[in-house]
Amino acid sequence: MDYKFTVKQLGNKWYLDMDHLDSKEISFNEKINKVFNLYDKLKTGQLTIELVEMHSIMDENTIFINDEDLFRYWTTSDDFDIHFIVRDIEFSISSDMYESIEYNFNPNFHKTIYRIEIYY
Repeated sequence: MDYKFTVKQLGNKWYLDMDHLDSKEISFNEKINKVFNLYDKLKTGQLTIELVEMHSIMDENTIFINDEDLFRYWTTSDDFDIHFIVRDIEFSISSDMYESIEYNFNPNFHKTIYRIEIYY
């Protein structure tokens, strides 16, 4: 199954445009903010992110999430960074942000491989 969601820029930070489990705003870290700024060529302050399920062929936009971080996420309630790699570049999101993505979409990162597409 494929998943599509929106991120929006408020000031100089990007945020998920979806329901959160708690009231605090969860922004992306500086590294991801810079990537989103590069993709926002029209300066709309809004991007669409699509997670496309891969069945067998992996391409350069494949997401590889750190298995140890996923295990920690499922077994603790700690607030920590979950690391993932796209195009040989490591990124991270907070476990709170990952929880919001799981809450809204329930992707199956431990069994399914996804390709990420970002567009405006």
